[in-house]
Amino acid sequence: MAGNDHPLKIWREYRQVIQELLGTTAGVGKSYISQIESGSKSGSAKVLKALAEVLQVDVDDLMAGYNLIMDIQSDHGQAQRIS
Repeated sequence: MAGNDHPLKIWREYRQVIQELLGTTAGVGKSYISQIESGSKSGSAKVLKALAEVLQVDVDDLMAGYNLIMDIQSDHGQAQRIS
């Protein structure tokens, strides 16, 4: 994981898909994709499943390690990289 980038952003960029196209294909708005990637929204299970299908990854791949990073960040006031 690069820095504290959300796995959704990493997979989206890896698949070379822009937020607008990902959102349209998954049935959500571009702003919602942006909010998930920034961590301001977590995304519902239904939305994460749709995004995973579009990106051809498992839902778990979109959350791998990210929740742990966010927990550490909130506990210590800063993000730490988890391998």
